[in-house]
Amino acid sequence: MLAFVVSVVCSANSPVVIPEGLNTETYGFKATVLMNGDTKTSDFDTQLEVGFDGDDIYIQGFSIDTPEFWVKGSKNADGNYVIPSNQYMGTWDVGGIGWYVMDYYFTAVDEQSQLADVVFTVDTENKTISNNQTLVVNGAENEVYPYYTLTDGIFHFIPEVAAMPANPSVVDFVTTGDYPWVAFNIPTVGTNGEELLMKRLSYQIWVEKEGELSALTLTKNLYDYLTEDMSVIPYSFSDMTDILRGGEKVYLFQGKELKTWNNIGVKCIYTGGGVTNETPIVWEDGTTTGISNVKTNVDKAAIYNMNGQRVHVAKKGLYIINGRKVVVK
Repeated sequence: MLAFVVSVVCSANSPVVIPEGLNTETYGFKATVLMNGDTKTSDFDTQLEVGFDGDDIYIQGFSIDTPEFWVKGSKNADGNYVIPSNQYMGTWDVGGIGWYVMDYYFTAVDEQSQLADVVFTVDTENKTISNNQTLVVNGAENEVYPYYTLTDGIFHFIPEVAAMPANPSVVDFVTTGDYPWVAFNIPTVGTNGEELLMKRLSYQIWVEKEGELSALTLTKNLYDYLTEDMSVIPYSFSDMTDILRGGEKVYLFQGKELKTWNNIGVKCIYTGGGVTNETPIVWEDGTTTGISNVKTNVDKAAIYNMNGQRVHVAKKGLYIINGRKVVVK
């Protein structure tokens, strides 16, 4: 586990609570982001959950660190939806042990760098949302102290459709040093270019050891910020320390077991339109294994290539496994 300490005074405000049974739809949100302390901007690309209850709008997902936080606005006389300036979103206590505690607020900032109401123009029939303000995920109750600033925001509606997710990849696998880690590229598009709902997308880490393939379980005894063991990792999950959103980096605390791994891979799982589709396992070297086509607990002596040679692991190609011909994709 990697850890550091931040001490702040927590807000006495209450976070937004959504109405029971609120129906939401997903909107993509792209903007230019400036992180606190940075001098260069970068692209911000996420998905928001948007729901309506009478004249109120509820939006979830503006916070990169805490995407579960909601904000609430109400329709004004002009028909726009207004979120009061510096609305309290919630407090994040990483790991629930009080080491790293931060308050989150959502606000607009005017040309004089003062707190301002957030105003959204919404067309529910055509499913459009627009806003031309500078938006801030803020860290102070009565002043501008941005965790990050969002400009040039663009919203677009994302329908839920059945789709085969595009293959992921292993970007880097570092086993040296005190903190080994692996990084993945988890695409958020389907094989036909469909935009996938991040809330329906997960990934799973696989390892190969002496011819056996197994899904890696991240256990709460090794990962201090997990409250339960995790094998299938939701795309948007992050503890902001050991497991980063979208598989950007996952630290590996498996110790000596790590040295027994011959290969590491990843596969994606997507459920949309009532259908669940999975990619093959994509290994560090770019080869793939269709997990339905190979036994994960097969003895290594039972795997032969088509030249009759024993192999430790069946990758892409045709093999004899336990006396049967098997195509590994």
